[in-house]
Amino acid sequence: ASRSPGTTAPPPSASPGTSAPASTGASSPPPAAATESVSAKYTMSSWPGAYKLEFVLSNKTADPALWTVRVEVPTGARLDQWWNSEVTQESATIWLFRPPRWDGGNPTRIPPGGEFPFGLVVQGAEKVVSCTVAGGSACTH
Repeated sequence: ASRSPGTTAPPPSASPGTSAPASTGASSPPPAAATESVSAKYTMSSWPGAYKLEFVLSNKTADPALWTVRVEVPTGARLDQWWNSEVTQESATIWLFRPPRWDGGNPTRIPPGGEFPFGLVVQGAEKVVSCTVAGGSACTH
């Protein structure tokens, strides 16, 4: 499957030049299973011919959490940019976003009771067909 180039920004405390490239998913297994205790809320804003989705993930547990967010967009839409995540393409209209691996290390976990932002820009019709967090909970808008 083909994918568009993307960007992954380092956390605010990281030094410049420590961003990790997005994964094609061909050689890296998914992170350990996330739980339903991670929730996702997103906002959508319009750009000319595109739209931006900004997510905030919340960890409601007492343990650091991994996550996977599945986003489905309309046919013909194209992922243009993403940040603070790694992405794999499941189909022409479905993308899976997972924790970044800054400095080639382990996936970034959401701290207990904490939040983690990530985002993306999609070229095409301004619509999210579906959005779920691993474990089955729907994203809220």
